[in-house]
Amino acid sequence: MNEQLPPGTTTRDSPRFFFGWYIVAASVLTNTLTTAAYFQGFQAFFLPILNTFGWSRTAISGAFSLRQVESGLMSPVVGLLTDRLTPRVLIIAGSVVMGLGLVGLSQTRNLPMFYIFFIVASVGTAGTSHGVTWAVIISRWFVRRRGRAMGIATLGPTFGTLFVVINTILVTQFGWRWVLFGYGIVVGGGGSALGMFARPYPEEYGYLPDGADPRSQGALEGATHAIGQGPRPRTQGLSPGEVLRTPDFWVITLFLTSAFVGTSALQAHQLAYFASKGFSTSSAAITVLVAGLASGIGRIGAGTLVDLVDYRLVLAMVTVLLGVSFLYLAIVPVGGLATALPFALLFGVGWGSSVPVRPIVGGFTFGNKSLGAVVGFMHFGSLAGGVVGPLLMGYIFDTQGTYDSAIWILAVITLSTLPVLLYLKPRSKLPLSRTPRRTADDALPAANENSD
Repeated sequence: MNEQLPPGTTTRDSPRFFFGWYIVAASVLTNTLTTAAYFQGFQAFFLPILNTFGWSRTAISGAFSLRQVESGLMSPVVGLLTDRLTPRVLIIAGSVVMGLGLVGLSQTRNLPMFYIFFIVASVGTAGTSHGVTWAVIISRWFVRRRGRAMGIATLGPTFGTLFVVINTILVTQFGWRWVLFGYGIVVGGGGSALGMFARPYPEEYGYLPDGADPRSQGALEGATHAIGQGPRPRTQGLSPGEVLRTPDFWVITLFLTSAFVGTSALQAHQLAYFASKGFSTSSAAITVLVAGLASGIGRIGAGTLVDLVDYRLVLAMVTVLLGVSFLYLAIVPVGGLATALPFALLFGVGWGSSVPVRPIVGGFTFGNKSLGAVVGFMHFGSLAGGVVGPLLMGYIFDTQGTYDSAIWILAVITLSTLPVLLYLKPRSKLPLSRTPRRTADDALPAANENSD
């Protein structure tokens, strides 16, 4: 093998615990840190920063949209590099850059400085988040259990959202500058340490995907490289150019764009939205917390369902849950925490369900050959949604003094993609199923089934 693995993990001679699950755990912990410091957790800094400088909500929302722009622009680059380099390097470098960005944000003195360090932190998250790097690695380590593994691996934001409440308490006690500075140190060091668990291909370390016993591969002998001898395994799939020429890619990307409009808008403004309805900061933070916890149900549930049922039904479920959550806010008078909780539950499950489907659907649709590029292109393609959402809500509040019109617009945009899903093909007719060449990857699921 190229490297020593932790004691007690699986080896070629004595299968015990599949190392792929260590990678899943590292993904969860890394994205818990990222979420607590920069994504959902950053909502706790929104109002304190606004009160410190007196900036408009549109100005601050512009930084959140810029975060989406930066992430979208970087994702194809990170995806291509993930296919060609060791993902560990990207994750560690991303953690260090993100940490530096957070430290810089803690020293903000004016709006340009705030934007500059927001960009720096955003560049770092492109390497650390489960959007590309971790998703690609896990897709390589799991085949038959890919949906479940991906659902678990994307639970980081669920745990990270707990820190919205913790952050509000810390900011009250120590001020937003010191809290952001501390996060910068923790993310830079902790993310780098967790990045050491990232391993590119299971075969390079003596494994088959899903932890199948190499001794049971039988007919696979000679069809792939010798396990543990170093060369990358042969992978099946389409090239980046072939992917971009398929209608399936553009339909899936359109679906993701629509979903991102609503989820990105609420990730930036949910705490501020409920504060505008008269909620205390702690009560508004509880709605964010509930949505984050509910997203865990969506992540694991959607990941498992994609393994079991038609993936188009799962995508439709995501659309309906998000759309109905916005309609609930638009129609039902939300005057207290009890009436806000149904929204938080619906939105949380819908938002969580949308997270694992991108790499899962991308994997079985286009294969692992260029999965990093595929996931990166999908994320880039949905860039518009992530930009429009936060700006839309901030602009409407600044001009109308309320978020009400924005909520109606989010509901319409989200539900409008339901007809688009009709253009998706069943899994048996997707581009990869028409690839005539049979490789070792084609037989891996069968080998994995025999190993259980």
